[in-house]
Amino acid sequence: MKRNVTILSDFKGKVAGSVVENPNIAKNSINPSLQMPSSAIFNDLSSAAYSWIGKLDNTQFSPQTEANKYISQVLLSWNVIEIVERQYPTIFQGVSTVAEKVDILKGTSQQISLNAYGYASGAAGNSLKLSVFVDNNAWASGVAENTINSIKQLRLSWNTKSLISRIISDDGYIYALTYAPASDGTTPSIVTIDYASIEIVLPVSTTIGDVSSPCKLESLSSDTDYTAKVINKSGESNESTFTTGKKEPVEVIVSMDLKNKIAGSVIENPNRMTRTAYTNLLSPQAITIENDQNQYNGIMNLDNNLYSQSTNVNGNIFQVMFSWNVVENIEKQYPTIFQKAATVAEKVAKLKSLTKSINIKVHGFASGAGEKPNRMILARWGGIYSWVTGQASDATTVALLQGNLTSDAQINSSITDDGYVYVMAYAPASDGKTASIINIDYASLECTLSM
Repeated sequence: MKRNVTILSDFKGKVAGSVVENPNIAKNSINPSLQMPSSAIFNDLSSAAYSWIGKLDNTQFSPQTEANKYISQVLLSWNVIEIVERQYPTIFQGVSTVAEKVDILKGTSQQISLNAYGYASGAAGNSLKLSVFVDNNAWASGVAENTINSIKQLRLSWNTKSLISRIISDDGYIYALTYAPASDGTTPSIVTIDYASIEIVLPVSTTIGDVSSPCKLESLSSDTDYTAKVINKSGESNESTFTTGKKEPVEVIVSMDLKNKIAGSVIENPNRMTRTAYTNLLSPQAITIENDQNQYNGIMNLDNNLYSQSTNVNGNIFQVMFSWNVVENIEKQYPTIFQKAATVAEKVAKLKSLTKSINIKVHGFASGAGEKPNRMILARWGGIYSWVTGQASDATTVALLQGNLTSDAQINSSITDDGYVYVMAYAPASDGKTASIINIDYASLECTLSM
C-alpha cells in the first residue's frame, strides 16, 4: 500500500564538522553580495550555534557586521537524499548514484517546504529574507520576508514537479539563504535565527502481511489518497487507488489569551499587545510599542490586576491593540488542520472556510475628557482597511466588552492576510488637562470552527 508521508528535518543533534549524526549543514558569511552555496567565504557553525537553531526555544544565533555595505547571511544546506534515505531506505532501492536519486526525488516529491524562524535588521530597517537556490546557479527572486523586529515564521513551499525540480540541486541538496539588509557602517547588519527546518512530502510503500479476504484496514487517515495492490502466490493484482472518507464535521472552540506571554517573544504565546496615543486611531502596522513583562503579567488573568496607561497630550486618544495570531494558535492545538495548506494565504483561506464565529472579549474601563468621559470603545480591524467600532461601556470599574462575529462578511474581513485578528480598545481623548486613560484587566478571543 502506498500513501503520502511528511518527512521533517532540522538541525537537532547536529555536531559541527560532521554529517554522521545529522546530514544538514549551516554556514554564515559577511559579504557585500549574496554568496553562492559553494562559496569558500561561508564558515561552518559551531556545535553551540547548531544547538541554538536546532529547536524553537528563543535561543538564537545572531551573526552581525558593521562593515559598510556588508550583508550578514546564513546558508542552510538541506541534504534531501540523506534525509529521505535515512527514514525510508527502500525509496532508492535499485539505484546507487546521486543523479539517479535526485531524479527519483524530483519525480516523486509531492511538496517541499522550507521554514525559518527569526528576524533581521540593517541600515534599511527590519527585514529578514528567505530565498532558495534554483536551477543550480542563482538565488530565486521570490522570497519570504519578516519586517518586524521579533521572531516570526518564514515559509516557502512548492507542490508541482516543475518547481520542485528547480530547487533540488544536482548534488542532492536544497540550499536556502536567510539574510539581512546591508550595514551602512554605523547600523549593523544582523541576522537572528531561532530555528529552521525542511518538510518533504512523498509517497512511500507499506506492506501488510498475512491478511485474509476480505481484508479490513484500520487506522487509515481520513480524506487521503491510497494506492494498493494484492500480492500472493498467484501473482500480483493491478494497482487500485481509493480515497478514504471524510469525517463528519464537529464544532470546536479554540480560545486564546495572553497567559504565559513573554515580552518580545512569540514562542511561548504568539499573541501580542501594543499601544499608542494619537489624535486618531492608527492602523495595526503603526501601533508598535509592545508591553513589557510587568504589563503582560497584569492582563494574563481576570483578577483585577490592571494594566493602566495614559496620555495628557491635548487631543490624543490612548489606544491598545491585541494582535491575535489565530492561524498559529489554531495550528498549535490542531497541527493537522492546515495539512494541505503550505502558504499563509492558503492557511488563511482554509481558516475562513472553517470558522463559524469569532468572539472577542476585553475586560476593562477608561476615562478622558469630553461629553462621555468614561467611555471605552471596542473595535476590530476589518472592512476596507479601517477600524469597525463595536460595543462601548461607560463603566467606572472593570466591565466586559465583547463582539461576536457570525456572518461570513464579518469573519472574512476580520481575519487578515497575515493570519491575525486585530482588536482595539480605546479611551476618550485628552484635553491637555484630563488624561486619556485605559485600564485593561483581561482580553481573549474565541474561534468556533467546524472541523
